[in-house]
Amino acid sequence: KRQTTRNSMYGIAMEGGTQLVYIDTPGIMAPRPKERLNKALVKSAWNSARGADEIFFIVDTDKIIPGGSGRGRAGKPAMAIRHPVDPLSLRFRDGTNEHLIMQRLTQRGQKFNLILNKVDQLNSERKTLLIPMAEQLRRQAVMDGQGCMVERVFAVSAKSGKGLEAIRNYVKDRMPLGEWLYPASQLSNIPTRVIASEITRESIFLRSHEEVPYSSFVDTTSFKEQPDGSVRVEQTVFCETEGQRRILIGMVKDLSIRSRREMGKFLGKEVHLFLTVRLKKGWTEGHKAFYEKMGLEFE
Repeated sequence: KRQTTRNSMYGIAMEGGTQLVYIDTPGIMAPRPKERLNKALVKSAWNSARGADEIFFIVDTDKIIPGGSGRGRAGKPAMAIRHPVDPLSLRFRDGTNEHLIMQRLTQRGQKFNLILNKVDQLNSERKTLLIPMAEQLRRQAVMDGQGCMVERVFAVSAKSGKGLEAIRNYVKDRMPLGEWLYPASQLSNIPTRVIASEITRESIFLRSHEEVPYSSFVDTTSFKEQPDGSVRVEQTVFCETEGQRRILIGMVKDLSIRSRREMGKFLGKEVHLFLTVRLKKGWTEGHKAFYEKMGLEFE
């Protein structure tokens, strides 16, 4: 689902003697008026991009290449492609979030790489359009006097892992020389209690639909090691409307089971999770403390 990341999360990986720090930013989309949270998320994403050595723009090929069967088409048979295929149909359409990102990166004169994801969802006929699609996207990313801003294009399936090794090798060879930023054993810059909140928020995304996950905030209020080696975690899930509160209360048991299991896998120990749901009307627009906990600017 889109716009699932709220913090710029650092994933730390070792490739031989090279330390790579991957930054997963919030999704970039054009916020509507009075959408303070989305504006803060977009600003956070662009700020992270400024300091990166390499930028990767991930594109959903199943969404762009003709012949799909509409939104949420995964698992459905692709429709027949009408020939001849108009080359311009392989570009980002004006006004889309993808076009917005491409435009801004290009206008800033900032070089970036394209990752054409979900190639596993393309049938053989649609896969023949991957190269023409890459060519069209490169033409969209041309800046006057500086040429094409796209450096490399990768076709991958994040789900199966196909094509990811090429990206890892490319990044490793491109990184500037310098000292490691983190200990070799560290996996992320995110505190454990924040990761615990993200695990529960992920459970909400997987279990619910529409506005509920986007209007929810998970606060880990207590995270304590127990004498027997287990961990006691207490969390509060905040939402904006009474209807959302009722929905979340109805799924608390399922959320607890999944989140407790995933926390246990991550921590390598038994977890005792206690969830409560509270109503906090208008928190996405007017609760500064929540923004600070997410590491976002409140403007």
